[in-house]
Amino acid sequence: MWLPLVLWTAALALRIPQSGVPNDLTALAGGPIILCAAATMQDRQRRGLLPALLAAGTIISGFAIWQSLDLLPDLAAASAGAPAGSAQALLHEVASRHRALGTFALPTLLAGYLSLLIPLSIDMLTRQRTKSLSTRVLAYGALIFIGAGWLLARSLGAWMSLAVACAVVWCKRRVTHRQIAAGLIAMVICGVAILAGRPGLWNEASAHHPLRNRLVYWQAAGRMIAQHPFRGVGPGQFARAYNTTTAAPDRWARHAHNTYLQMWAERGVLAFIAWCWLIIAVLKQTASLSPWLAVALWTLPLHNLVDFSFYVPQVCFLWWYLAGWSTRKAQG
Repeated sequence: MWLPLVLWTAALALRIPQSGVPNDLTALAGGPIILCAAATMQDRQRRGLLPALLAAGTIISGFAIWQSLDLLPDLAAASAGAPAGSAQALLHEVASRHRALGTFALPTLLAGYLSLLIPLSIDMLTRQRTKSLSTRVLAYGALIFIGAGWLLARSLGAWMSLAVACAVVWCKRRVTHRQIAAGLIAMVICGVAILAGRPGLWNEASAHHPLRNRLVYWQAAGRMIAQHPFRGVGPGQFARAYNTTTAAPDRWARHAHNTYLQMWAERGVLAFIAWCWLIIAVLKQTASLSPWLAVALWTLPLHNLVDFSFYVPQVCFLWWYLAGWSTRKAQG
């Protein structure tokens, strides 16, 4: 764990942006710091923090539910007629589909954040049987509210990453046929609910079609890697390079919607290797963890194959905290 962490720190220090994106640097540099801090926490401190994390997720989910029921129609009406490709047009697309944002800039970020908390709430219910009534009420309430907020975000990428994370963990554990069947039924129901709320997925003419746009971003990232494989185009410079290497510039293409491709495209092959090594080192420790904590740790790296939440502190800091927690538990 510590060797890839040192290599990542060195790779990050070598490419500090002179005028990059501060939020990105905060996420990439602050995450490993949180990992180290969480690895030194005592068990009593971590147990006390978990209910607070679930309570915060419940409040954010409650706001997202209210937002979806009451606020989004007004936002859709206010942003109607915005120019194609503008931020207002993206807001109109999100609001008109009743996709909850919560306190985040995009529904996918809300869904990525809540994807970490859903396994934690289940873990809290299943692993510790001698819990007080208030704790069990918190865990059940968190699971209901967080699950509802997660569904209202209608993120196909979050659903797929959580489903694959469950499959990866279950394949490594002894799971009964009844548990597998229950998990599959739950994932199918969630998938149908998300797809039913995203009719725009089948409209390829939409300016914000998620699948088509991601392919364009990935192709652009591939061209940047081919042109600058060793040093990259520079930290925080994906948007600038995208608009100079693409026939149809998009001023909102700040991220490649694939953290691994963007890491290589911006910071070069050394940072890409260090980053992947660090993520793999964390995931290797999940074999000694409870199944649902392992699911939480697998979810975000998988989601970042189609998104960029590792660049958003509000989402990734929770994952780094769990990574530090798992490091401490794996070491005994």
